[in-house]
This record gives sequence, C-alpha cells and structure tokens, in this order.
Amino acid sequence: MNLNSDVRIARAADVFTAATGVILLDQGWSAQTGPGRPVLLVRGLESLDVSGMVHGLANETVAAEAWKAQRAALRIAGRALGVAPNGEDKMGGYGNHSRSTMLSQLPSSSTCVAQPH
Repeated sequence: MNLNSDVRIARAADVFTAATGVILLDQGWSAQTGPGRPVLLVRGLESLDVSGMVHGLANETVAAEAWKAQRAALRIAGRALGVAPNGEDKMGGYGNHSRSTMLSQLPSSSTCVAQPH
C-alpha cells in the first residue's frame, strides 16, 4: 500500500497523540470523553485536547512555539516517546521533531490504523 504524505502525517500524528497521552496518564492525568466528544485529558481543573493540539501541529494550524510552550507547561519536553529493547531512546527525546521528521518516522507500509476525526 502506497500512502500519500497527508495520510502518513495523519498517522504519525495519531502515534504522537497516543505517546503524549500515555506520558500524561503516567503523570496523573485521566481520560474523559463521551459520545461525539473528543478524548480530553483532565487533571484537577485543567483539561487538554491532546489530539487537537498534535494534529494542529501536524497540519500547521498550531504554531511550533505554542507546542513548545505547552510541552514545557506540561513538563513533558525532552521525554522519550519510547525505549528500544536495549534501553536506548528511539526518537532522540520527545518533541524535538518537525513535521518532516514525524513523517519520516512512519514507513509507507505502516500497519498503524488512523482513527477517524
């Protein structure tokens, strides 16, 4: 299957959304949703639409500076997305990637399933 760049970017954004969600869940956030509503991560009075933020970054409707500020505020800047079996950081540190790097991390024959938006 040969996927165009828009599909590959959307799939990469889904992976980044999931990774960000896992990091925040590990930090005490909880997921909330309902029929027809996006999944929000909530902690106390704070709520965050991670998918909206990440997909906005991928679609260039969210400025990179806004994303950097959000990562810093959430204390997730520099966090690894995953660790290889040998214990090495797979991605060189969380959030240090441009749209083109996000795209390059997802092979064209990816088995990821994009969630409908």
